[in-house]
Amino acid sequence: MQTKSTIKVSTAFGKGCGVLFFSVFAIMGAFFMFMICAALSKDWQTRGWSPQDAVLLGQTVQLEKSDSKNSESIPFRYTYEGRTYTRDTVTLLDGMVVNGHRSDSFRSLSNEPAGTKVTCFVNPKQPGEAVLEHRSLTYGWFLLLPGVFLLVGLGGMYFVIRAKSATAQAVSQRHKSATNPNCGILGLRLFAMVFILIGAFATWFIGVKPVLESREAAGWPQVPCKIKSASVSSHRGSKGGTTYGITVAYTYEYEGRKFSGDRYNFSTGTSSSRGWREEAVSQLRATKDPVCFVNPENPSQSVLSTEIGNEKWFGLIPLVFVLAGLGLFFAAPKMTARRAGARAIPIPPPNVVSLSQGGYELKPTSSPKAGCIGMGIFALFWNGIVWTVFFLHDVPGVAKAFLSIFLLVGIGLAVAFAYFFLTLFNPKPTVTVDVNAVRLGGTIKFRWRFEGNTARISLLEVFLTAKESATYRRGTDTSTDTHYFIHQKLHETRERLKIAADEITITIPADSMHSFDSTNNKIIWAVKLHGDIAKWPDVDLEFPLTVQP
Repeated sequence: MQTKSTIKVSTAFGKGCGVLFFSVFAIMGAFFMFMICAALSKDWQTRGWSPQDAVLLGQTVQLEKSDSKNSESIPFRYTYEGRTYTRDTVTLLDGMVVNGHRSDSFRSLSNEPAGTKVTCFVNPKQPGEAVLEHRSLTYGWFLLLPGVFLLVGLGGMYFVIRAKSATAQAVSQRHKSATNPNCGILGLRLFAMVFILIGAFATWFIGVKPVLESREAAGWPQVPCKIKSASVSSHRGSKGGTTYGITVAYTYEYEGRKFSGDRYNFSTGTSSSRGWREEAVSQLRATKDPVCFVNPENPSQSVLSTEIGNEKWFGLIPLVFVLAGLGLFFAAPKMTARRAGARAIPIPPPNVVSLSQGGYELKPTSSPKAGCIGMGIFALFWNGIVWTVFFLHDVPGVAKAFLSIFLLVGIGLAVAFAYFFLTLFNPKPTVTVDVNAVRLGGTIKFRWRFEGNTARISLLEVFLTAKESATYRRGTDTSTDTHYFIHQKLHETRERLKIAADEITITIPADSMHSFDSTNNKIIWAVKLHGDIAKWPDVDLEFPLTVQP
């Protein structure tokens, strides 16, 4: 049995690890929320700046020191309170890309000759700061994503800090604490919201938005245009793959004004399909009288084609996240439901198999094969979707910055899958006992026999463990804590023959607690086999025991 001081130290250590884990979520969420809010604040402030007449200097003019923080720069000159300034800032981008295409002002003004009169917006507090366009604030919706991370992080830290030792609670209340399943339901649903929001945002930007824009553009007036350049662009992926897109530049006139465009269609990015893109570029080059679709409400917005093709179905892939999140959201009550009523003498677990020659075979609580398959499927879905979305050509920069968090999670999942995969090649033990249940103070014969190359195992250890899972209520808060109150080494050997097969007698402490399974508490006994393998995942399996009063 562990002493009170040991329990306090282990509880404090566990809480510290929990707080550290959730603090990563909170810090990342707060950081990205701060970045987005700072950008929104700056863009919102430009709407209060003073409009002033300005004149374009022409794209051939190069300022000695550009104040533009992106590739979109149009030199212009304006006068404010008797002083003349020269700037080239189109929008306050600050390194954050709202979409993958150029701003409306850049498309409409980049080809205008020097001397063209325009309107700029001047910061009255710092007259040397001015822009040609108010940036759209629609990217503010991205605040929801880091907001969920911040909520999960702060909530997790709160419950970890407020949690009380399960062992101390069990000793004082003898497993009579009340429970409130709403806490567990809320935690699962918050976690599910992360998947739902990611899937919803990705589905909207990749699937729904391009289709709606294409349908709307089909009704725009068709205007003759001049194709300046058209080519198939290629982009190298991080894993050696290549994706392709269409890069175009064209000019057109609408209601007597000249405009430039760079959008072929409303597809959100690149893909591995090159054939249809080469055909589209060849057709553009061969067409004698090309036309583009122009938005009559905003003539600087145009597109050459209103067709998306089969790539529109690619936008349905993120629905996997939405469906997984919705399933978890609505299944939360059932997943947190507890079986009512205590069983003082529990029925032997289903992982005990009766043998014809006498005795019983114990099955491990977790199968390496099941863990490998489960982790592999999860890692494949997670990385397939996140990496695909991340490397789309036109994904907003702020979205890519936030997705980098999920890329790191994906790398961790891939490493975890590799670990589980290697465990499949470990020697596999078969464990048998002489009785299917043992009483407190009684003994049980524990036998094992490994299949495979046991010479790889340098040290085999056998542990007797007992852990308690207690759900308790403190004021209005409900928490669940799991704690090992017995972790005793029973046997260790480095002899190859005894590692391959051997038998020991296990005595269950008489002054301990029997197996227990109730609404609020559980006592779970197990025997653990741990085999050290150099430069390889260790053998680490638990075999549950049923201990009676």
